[in-house]
Amino acid sequence: MKNIDDRFAELSRILIDMGIKPSDISIDAPFKDMGINSIDTMELILKIEEKFKISIPDKYLTAQVLSSPRTILKTILRPAKSGKRGKSQR
Repeated sequence: MKNIDDRFAELSRILIDMGIKPSDISIDAPFKDMGINSIDTMELILKIEEKFKISIPDKYLTAQVLSSPRTILKTILRPAKSGKRGKSQR
């Protein structure tokens, strides 16, 4: 099982692929401070679903959850004990 640092590294690679400078990426930095707008956020969600092979339920697509890497990691990408977070597409 991957820890939060491993998942942050993977999320960072997605952000870099989207054109965000590595120096602008921080686990607690708001996405808006990284230059990510609402359209970029939707692209990010699609890339997260593809990378982690999950489907993110609409109830997690809120401004609060999508505000920073940490909030995504804690809410969507955290290891799920009950399987109720992002559901595997396998």
